[in-house]
Amino acid sequence: MNGKNTNLHRKGLRTVALFELAKGSLVLFVGLGLLDFVHENLQKVGMKILNQLGINPHDEYARFFLQILKGINERGVLFFSLMAFLYTAIRFVEAYGLWRQKEWAQWLGILSGGMYLPFEFYELATAYSGIKLLITIFNILVVLYLIYVRVSAPKDQSDRSSLPQSPQ
Repeated sequence: MNGKNTNLHRKGLRTVALFELAKGSLVLFVGLGLLDFVHENLQKVGMKILNQLGINPHDEYARFFLQILKGINERGVLFFSLMAFLYTAIRFVEAYGLWRQKEWAQWLGILSGGMYLPFEFYELATAYSGIKLLITIFNILVVLYLIYVRVSAPKDQSDRSSLPQSPQ
């Protein structure tokens, strides 16, 4: 691989790494925020949110939202927080590996990004929105880019940086 492609791949992988870091950070803050609700009545919290947003609590979707909140107890909140922290850890590890141009991180990005695509396609088919379309397109582009990086990588490279080695 020539130096120009290597430099482009470095920039591209670091861009994807920053995106993964941002996703992980967002979910980390959500997980930490959920911990504030461990000892709260989530249905009452949901009612306050609906009232502040000016949404009628007797609306079909609002009732569905409140019914879901009613079924979440303290253990459920802790479970969702734990899942958020696990997701965050995976995103941070992937971001670190992509920043360092590690082959395993590229594969992790392909697998983790690719496994969400069927769900994103389903969501688009059942409840289309422009934002969902943009997210799906962006995720497809990230997965395709990571596949391109892996396909264009030298065949003898095994979990090393894509950067050219300095002469000895």
